[in-house]
Amino acid sequence: MVLEQTRFTVLGLNPNDVATFIVVLILSLPILLKWSKHWIWFIWPVEAMVISLLVGTGSRGGVLALICGLLVSIILCWRLGTMPRGWKTWMSIVLAVLLGVGAGLTVFPKGFRIGTIDVSPEASAGRRLEVWSTVPAMLASAPNGWGFGKSAEAY
Repeated sequence: MVLEQTRFTVLGLNPNDVATFIVVLILSLPILLKWSKHWIWFIWPVEAMVISLLVGTGSRGGVLALICGLLVSIILCWRLGTMPRGWKTWMSIVLAVLLGVGAGLTVFPKGFRIGTIDVSPEASAGRRLEVWSTVPAMLASAPNGWGFGKSAEAY
């Protein structure tokens, strides 16, 4: 199958599951810098490559998880006083992100899904909103629950 027609996945797994693993990898790689600053020449190219694979999965949830994880990391670094001070570090981070996103969109054009939100009834986001909007009525009609694995039948 041609790459332009698919989302990135590994061993046939759901692309959203692969995106979860990729986000954990992206957030974990900078730990290598704790032992030596020489790892920076390994980390930034790998980060750019892994970001491009994240874009290739087309997982909006994966990108949201990455953004939330980065915000938490920045807040923790700021509170602990370990925030990078040099402009070169920040420029290398920006460059890795831009190269990763650009490469991901070039190799996997299906990655464009990251920038689109479709809430129509046919799209997954629309189906989720439809199900979630009925939950209050379902809870009111069965306050004691439906039994293990019976919620789909109750819906």
